[in-house]
Amino acid sequence: MKTRIKLLPLPAVACLVLLVCLDVGAAERFTVFGLEHSLLTNTLRNTSTVSPLRVENASRVCPIYDCLFQDGFGLTVHLGEAESGLFAYPDDADAVLEVESAFSGYLLKGYAYGSVDGVTNRPISSLSATRAGWGQYIMKPDFSAIGATSYTYELFSAGIRTLYVTNREPWCGLSTYDIEPGVPPRANPFWRLPDGVGAVIELPGVTRFYTYNGASGVGERLVIRAEGATSRVDYVSHVDIVGSDGLPRFSIEDERIGMFGLAHRALGSVTFSAKKQELTLVDFSPTAGQGTEGVMIEAPQGLRWEGAFRELSLSNDNTSILLSAAGTSSTNRDGAFYGPVGVSRMAGAGRLVADFSGLCATGVVVEASLHGVSAGSLVVSGTGTLGTLAVTNPLVLRCSASARDGTVGASFSFALSDVTTFTATNGLELIGDEFRLSPAAPGEVVGTLKHIVLQGVGVERLTLTNEAVQVASLPVLALDIERAGAGIILSWPTTPNIYAVGRTDLTAGDWGASGLTGFHYADFRTYATLARFTNNIRFYRLQHFYDHYIYPGNPE
Repeated sequence: MKTRIKLLPLPAVACLVLLVCLDVGAAERFTVFGLEHSLLTNTLRNTSTVSPLRVENASRVCPIYDCLFQDGFGLTVHLGEAESGLFAYPDDADAVLEVESAFSGYLLKGYAYGSVDGVTNRPISSLSATRAGWGQYIMKPDFSAIGATSYTYELFSAGIRTLYVTNREPWCGLSTYDIEPGVPPRANPFWRLPDGVGAVIELPGVTRFYTYNGASGVGERLVIRAEGATSRVDYVSHVDIVGSDGLPRFSIEDERIGMFGLAHRALGSVTFSAKKQELTLVDFSPTAGQGTEGVMIEAPQGLRWEGAFRELSLSNDNTSILLSAAGTSSTNRDGAFYGPVGVSRMAGAGRLVADFSGLCATGVVVEASLHGVSAGSLVVSGTGTLGTLAVTNPLVLRCSASARDGTVGASFSFALSDVTTFTATNGLELIGDEFRLSPAAPGEVVGTLKHIVLQGVGVERLTLTNEAVQVASLPVLALDIERAGAGIILSWPTTPNIYAVGRTDLTAGDWGASGLTGFHYADFRTYATLARFTNNIRFYRLQHFYDHYIYPGNPE
């Protein structure tokens, strides 16, 4: 027989000790993840945990044993004028471990507010998640404040759409009972889509989702599109994250603001200031080391990212604007991180600096453009300072990061306001107003971008006025087969959770053991061999690891 474990408040003595570690200044603002926060009523901040942001239901700290938990505690995340809301990474802070596995009811909800049809501080949308049981959660979007009448649910696994249902009720669910994601998810109650608005829920691993009418699929990214919205959302000014239904506490492990259709994470001591069409980074630490201050910008499946600046002048010595990137690698299934590459000012002169050792390059190719026309190139060996710029105070207008392009394995570029001469350390010269830097003879190339890191060293502020990403098309999931001695080699575009399965008879039975061996990864493809190819008939196909959940009851 299961016995419910009652959540009891702490005794009075314990409460006094706990209060020492709790921030009780609900009206005061504090900064975490580069964003300002404030506590809602009935909320305390616990600053003695490893979590960067944990809040407690204030009624948990009370002088008597019979006090009841109050609903409606949490925090406000102040965003300024964020175009696409906030991705928050919530965690229950082990609250569910205090109750029996069948306990249900814990509720966490995010409310988005902002400018609607030109009127500020209006409700926009909400997204809630309720624990329905062990590994089971019910989510409910609500965009009725802006006129939505129904919802379309789109689920994606590694970019492949595994579920699409439209004109549905405002609730759906997910199950981690059979498919365990492992770490906290993230959610955004308002995300601007190419053709509308909606909410987004993302998990780090494949999870089973289902909708009101019973349709289900597996994936990591659920987009809930609001249909029939009649109001215009100008921006999101703040998001309230609220716990209720007895939830004693929760934590937020990370936050990323949505601007220019991309998610941004503050690095180091940097804080964000968002206005329409502008994201400003301030509070750069003058003592921080290179690479620790700036912003990480998500650009999944990106071929090219470009950002434009407002008046970004390197007028002081020991200042730099640097780019690094992470992306898929032609030799490493786990990907590559490369950079930094950028423009700096040292000893009274502008300089170009680069490090492509992350791609096993022997040096750097520097290409100049003048008013958009190629003006030559040269190669500099090694890493670090590549040479000097004639302009002493470089004014950077825009920069970009690209994956492979033709014979170029990856690249970064920087456009300047003035035409200048670049003199390399080997004495060669180029003249231009834009310089592209790429790895020379790289040992690996980058297929697509994952994220870009934009760093500022010695700067006071950095303002992005626009960003754009060119996204790669998904590879065609098809098997290539070729002879290899007495056997065959099969290959396919490497895609998470996609595997080759085989069978000898198409009339009945499941696809299963493929008989393939010698699996290896190269040039963004997975290769496998059948050592000896006989006259026996064998069939192969590609299949999602969780195919049963995508097509339940379908033997094929």
